[in-house]
Amino acid sequence: MRSRDSVNRHVVAEIPVQLLLNIDFR
Repeated sequence: MRSRDSVNRHVVAEIPVQLLLNIDFR
């Protein structure tokens, strides 16, 4: 159960990071 929660949090935390990286690359 903890694994799923950690993965979900990791994915949610990575989404904004990816968006910021995309903006930076532009």
